[in-house]
This record gives sequence, C-alpha cells and structure tokens, in this order.
Amino acid sequence: MYKRTSTPAKPHSCKVGITKSVGIQTQWQNYDQIVLEGKTMNDTEFEMFIKAQIRAEKQYWKLLAERARLQLEDQLHENQQLHQLLDELTKENEQLQIKSEQCEYLNNVFNSIMSENDSGIELHTTNESQTHS
Repeated sequence: MYKRTSTPAKPHSCKVGITKSVGIQTQWQNYDQIVLEGKTMNDTEFEMFIKAQIRAEKQYWKLLAERARLQLEDQLHENQQLHQLLDELTKENEQLQIKSEQCEYLNNVFNSIMSENDSGIELHTTNESQTHS
C-alpha cells in the first residue's frame, strides 16, 4: 500500500482517531486490516462487513473509496502487465513473420533449382534389374 506523505490528514475535532497510510484518520486501530480483508469480499459482503464495523457514514464512504482505489490499483498493475505482454508478443510475431518470409523464399529457390535440373529422363531401376538377371 502506498503512503501519502504530501497531504496531511485533517484531525477530527474530538482527536480520538489515528493517522493511517492513506491520510485518513479513523477511530479504528485496524483500518488497513479492514480494507485488506475487504479486497477478497464481493461488494455486498464488504458493505455489510464495514457497516458492522463503522457507524459514521463519513468513514463508510472513505472505506469504500479506499477499497475502490485498491481495486483500481490492482487492475492498473494487471493492465500494465498485459500491455507489456502484448508488446513482447507483437515483437515475437514480427520476428516469426520475417522467418516465415525467409523460409518461403528459400522454398521457392529450392523448387526453382529442382525444376531446372529436371531433364525429363526417368530412371526405371526396376526394369534394369530385371534385364541384367
């Protein structure tokens, strides 16, 4: 999880909260744990989970926003990996196309040479072996 250091959290007037890594002050000691546990839950389960944990609507939306941020971060990371894989596969495809063109060229050269050397004389080895016996 990234720590935001550029924007300090605004303290509550009662000052019972603690500052967490995302710059949110909450009354829970386990704010990060709640968010991490929520990553594995579906939306309905997560909402029920945090409603049981949280009574203040302000904190509810902060947790939902943090969960959405973490999901987007995961999706961004996966998207970056897919783009990298796409680039690698595109390069490999280009190299294989070049090799395919070279093979096709060599095949054409081989076929051309074979057709030039064809004198039209067919050897009948089976007939020759019968005449010598």
